[in-house]
Amino acid sequence: MFFSFINRFLPKKPKPEPAPSDTSVFTEIARETKGYFFSDYKLFLNETVTTIDLLFFLPHRGLYFGEKISWQLDEIQGASVARATKSLKKTSATRFDSTESIIRRKLSDVVSFDSTPCIRFAWLEHIREEEFDALDPSFHELLPKSRVIFADDSVSTARAKLEKLADYQSDPYSALKVIGSLNAHRLLLPTADQPFGAFLSDEQHLFLDSRLKNTVTILYGAPGSGKSTLLIRKAVAEVLNDPSCKIVMITPTLLAGDLLRNQLISLMEYGAFTIPLDSIAFYTPHPSEALEELKLFEDSDIIMCDDSCRLDDSLIDRLKEQRGERWLVLSSDSEP
Repeated sequence: MFFSFINRFLPKKPKPEPAPSDTSVFTEIARETKGYFFSDYKLFLNETVTTIDLLFFLPHRGLYFGEKISWQLDEIQGASVARATKSLKKTSATRFDSTESIIRRKLSDVVSFDSTPCIRFAWLEHIREEEFDALDPSFHELLPKSRVIFADDSVSTARAKLEKLADYQSDPYSALKVIGSLNAHRLLLPTADQPFGAFLSDEQHLFLDSRLKNTVTILYGAPGSGKSTLLIRKAVAEVLNDPSCKIVMITPTLLAGDLLRNQLISLMEYGAFTIPLDSIAFYTPHPSEALEELKLFEDSDIIMCDDSCRLDDSLIDRLKEQRGERWLVLSSDSEP
């Protein structure tokens, strides 16, 4: 059984700035297996967020989660490690048990299942295998080599190690269920034909991943193409990444605003995550009001207009003029 906690007894010395991690080995494994790989993956569950160093999904093996251990050789030569005890109140260097528990809870909360294998591994990103072999035996006891990817492991070596940790299943596990459940806020809501929802397209992912300001973006699509749904997901993504972010969602009618608000609530319930409801304000312009003078407009960090082609042109012009350095997103059926 793999270790759950590790207490480090290492010499205290100033740590140099870490070099950027090269995760290309893992990216290539995911490509070869038609799986998924995420680095520094943020898992949102209710009010909490957990960062998972390495997250893999191999369709015929299951779900893998790994911890990146950034030891340098000169730090650990001559050192030893030991299991942490309950009486030892120091921060553990690994957190596998708590991470697996959160993954299981997320899967259970979203789709009420937890049967997919969940396998642990570690990545010693700066230590080669021969260097690891020369370390104190305590390292080998707590870090079984079968579960360690070393800095000099090739793609084929690393893939073979991971595949040995889980039995091959001829019927692949569903990426839509597993990765989709962990990443539910980036799914379209379930439909009768697709009860677990559907993955976003590459273009939709590009929009969700964009972090912009001081610009105007037009989100164009034919009626019924999912623009409003995508706007809600983008608003959610911004608030999840920055809980202090304030967004005003402008809609042409009160009914449209209510529908978007219901989508937001449904998405939170389906995705088992929570954001402050006041972080996204819904507003339908009234002819007698100057939106740009309202507090919700002044306090907003991002301005989104759903069906902007149905809003008054003068309002759009004023929003462009008075947005300052904020990001203005215009959803439209009319091709720009």
